[in-house]
Order: sequence, then structure tokens, then C-alpha cells
Amino acid sequence: MGAKRLAAWIVTLAVPLALDMAWLGVAAMDGLVG
Repeated sequence: MGAKRLAAWIVTLAVPLALDMAWLGVAAMDGLVG
């Protein structure tokens, strides 16, 4: 029914979350290394 719209919402919400998680991962690695 609204699968395409639902998928668009999931992508829209998941992208910022993924970027936040990646940023936290980079910051954690930077803290561990440096």
C-alpha cells in the first residue's frame, strides 16, 4: 500500500542515525588512538 513511502521514511530517518553512529565511532577511535 504505502510501502514506498514507508521505505522513504525509513531511509530518511536511518541516514542521520547512521552518520551519527559513524561520527561517534570515528571520535571513539580517535580517542583510543590519540
